[in-house]
Formats: sequence, structure tokens, C-alpha cells
Amino acid sequence: METERRVHLVRRIAVALLAMTFLLMVVGSWVKATGSGLSCPDWPQCYGQWLPPFPSQENGGVDPATGEPVLYTQAQVLYEWAHRALASAVGVVFLVLLALAWPDRRWIRRVETHPRLAWAGPPGAIVAAWIFLAGFAYLALPADHALRASAGDLRNLLPVLVAGSLLAWFLVGPLNPVIRKPALRTDLHPGLRRAPLYAAWVLLAQILLGGVTVLGKNAAPLTTAHLATATLYLLLIAWTVAFAVLRPVPEVPMDLPPEPERIVETVFPGEERPEPAEDAAGV
Repeated sequence: METERRVHLVRRIAVALLAMTFLLMVVGSWVKATGSGLSCPDWPQCYGQWLPPFPSQENGGVDPATGEPVLYTQAQVLYEWAHRALASAVGVVFLVLLALAWPDRRWIRRVETHPRLAWAGPPGAIVAAWIFLAGFAYLALPADHALRASAGDLRNLLPVLVAGSLLAWFLVGPLNPVIRKPALRTDLHPGLRRAPLYAAWVLLAQILLGGVTVLGKNAAPLTTAHLATATLYLLLIAWTVAFAVLRPVPEVPMDLPPEPERIVETVFPGEERPEPAEDAAGV
């Protein structure tokens, strides 16, 4: 059925995401086993670069941040870089899953009823948050602090405003595929909607822990917390797959009106059922 397209999309993306997350954990174990966890000392870049080749022992590379020679091989650096690249791909696929899974009929009705607010809300919230952070940095941080200079430079606001607005419009606003295409408006099981929402918070914590773990030189408590959140994220994606396979299809699609209520007449013993009234034509 046309109204089941959303269910099939959620199921396929959830299965693919489960496989990618498992592969990510395997690659992370390989990085740990080869001693490559600190081969990229900065985050999210690697020696100030996004793409290989990176400074290494083979090419006599030097860490641009410290000026010291790199003690890792190119293979070790690529292991860590591949782990980060795969984690980024997992994040992108997860955002697509979240955009397809979580909207319900009430939220869709709000977006369609208040289109101007749906378009202007995310940029306005980002600008308000930036003003708040800039004010905090100006009042609470010393004049030579790097964060204060970054917050005061409006050139840094533009990429954040564009990227944040596009992401918000895609997840919760007019660019959401479920809101744009009525053929995808199938009500999903509540468990299938909640699991990606829980996973979103866990994934956010996982990203932050990944950066803190690198900056913290792979300290044991940080590494353990990073692995624990990864396991919890894998379980939530598995939960999503289970609901998508076992209880995915609703009885009433979102784009169809509810059935009218039926009036049941009760006739007690000894009473006669009244005859239906004839219309003016006597038919």
C-alpha cells in the first residue's frame, strides 16, 4: 500500500543503521587493539586536516599544534580517521531515520497550521542562543579568551545559522519528508517512534564523549563511558528494528479521517423497534 511506504523506509534504514553501528564498534575495537586511539590528537580534525594523507612516521610529519614529530604510522592514523568517518556516516543515516520515524499527526498539524513559525523558529532560536552565549562569554570570560573572540565574531554565526536551520527544518520543520509528502503519513507504533528519540540523546552523548576521550588522552573512565554509550545506542537501534519488523503497520493511516461513530439503539424486552421516518416524498 502507498501509506505503508514510511514503514518500509523506516525498517530498511533501521536495519542498515544497525549493521553500520555494529561495524563501527568493530572498527573501534580494532583501533584500540592496534594502539591507534591517540593517533589523531585533535578532534574533530586530524592534525588540522579533514582528509588523508596525514603526518606520520613514514613522511616525517610534525604535529602542527605542538611542533613535535608524529610517532604513529600512516596506517594507525588512517584507522582512527576511518573510525571517525564511519561514525559521521552513522550520524547522517541516523538523522534520516529520526526524521522519518518521530513525527506524529499532532506535530504535522502544528507545522501545517503555523508555517511561518515553522520556518522562522529554528533561525530565531539559533540567533537567540548565540546572543546568550556571546553575552555570557563577554561578561564571564577574560578579554583574551579564545571563546570570547569566537563568540564576538559574527562571521562564525553564519555557518552555524545555515547548518542548524537546515537540520532543524529537515528534522522538525517544513523540509521533513513526512510533512512534505502525504503518502508517507502513516501512523507508527509508539515504540517505533520513541526508540529513535531516546537514541538521539544517547548519540549526542556519544559524540561529546568521543571528543572528550580524545582530548583526555583515552583516560580509562572516559573510554569506559564511551563504550557504554555505544552499547546503549546499539541496543536502542536494535529495539527500533524489532518494532519495525514485529509491530510496524498501524490500522489507520495519518492522511485518512477517522471513521464516524456508530449509534447503537438498545431495544428492551417488550418494546418495539421504531420504524425509520419517511422523507417528504414518502419514499
